[in-house]
Amino acid sequence: MVAHLMTSSPPTTSSAPAEEPTNLWLMTNIRPDCTGLPFVVWVSTKDAGGNQAPHSARVKVSSGPKWIESEATSVSILPRPEHKAGPMLRARDFEKLSRWIALNRELLLELWEGDIFHQDFTDRQRRID
Repeated sequence: MVAHLMTSSPPTTSSAPAEEPTNLWLMTNIRPDCTGLPFVVWVSTKDAGGNQAPHSARVKVSSGPKWIESEATSVSILPRPEHKAGPMLRARDFEKLSRWIALNRELLLELWEGDIFHQDFTDRQRRID
C-alpha cells in the first residue's frame, strides 16, 4: 500500500474560519485507491509540530492531492464521525467515510496519540470495498 508522506517545508495555507490553519507537512495523505474512498484522506497526530491540537481526533478529506483549505472537510472520529468544518460531504460519501473510520478507528487513535508512525498507519490501514 502506497501513501504520500509529507516531509518538506510547509506551504502557505489559508485558515478556515472554524479551525486552525492546516500544516500539511505534518500530515499524511492517503490516496483513494488505498482507502476505497472517493477522496483523499489526511491524518495526523495531536502533537503535530509540537503544538497540541485544540480539538479531538479527526480526519480531513479533500477531492485530490492538492490542498485547498476552503474545500477540505474535517470530520471527528469520536464518539462517532461528525462533520466539524468545511463543506458538507454528500450523504453517500459521509457514510463511506464513516465506515472507513469505524474500520480503522483504533489505528487512527494510535496515530493521533503518537503511539505509531505515519508509515505504520498507511501500511496497516484497511481499505473499504
